[in-house]
Amino acid sequence: MESARGSVRVCAAAVEHAGRLVLGPLYTAIGTRLHNQRRREDPAVITEALTECALPASLASAATSTQFDQIIKDSHHEASDDVGLDVGTPVLRIAGTALFGPVVTPAPPPAGAPPGSSGTGSSPSPLRTASSN
Repeated sequence: MESARGSVRVCAAAVEHAGRLVLGPLYTAIGTRLHNQRRREDPAVITEALTECALPASLASAATSTQFDQIIKDSHHEASDDVGLDVGTPVLRIAGTALFGPVVTPAPPPAGAPPGSSGTGSSPSPLRTASSN
């Protein structure tokens, strides 16, 4: 949980720095490195994701700071208030409506790939989230 907390803290810092629209691209950039590339122990994940999103590398320091923890807790409670406590994750809030996941679907094979193939040369098919959690 502690390593996951760092990514969430960086996302909160990025929102404060650049606004909420940066959250989708940054979350995707971090998630791609952590999940698709399986780089969960790589400390470069956060700085690379920040760079990809044209954000200052200095925001990476938020990963070990408690500065944004109350904002994160407030956001969590805001979402929980909408859906209740007996839910899974992620909780998505879209245009005043809240729902929960997990929202995961198999990635489709590339065009021209044989049926049943992920097209990646590995099995099973990689997973992707169906939302911008």
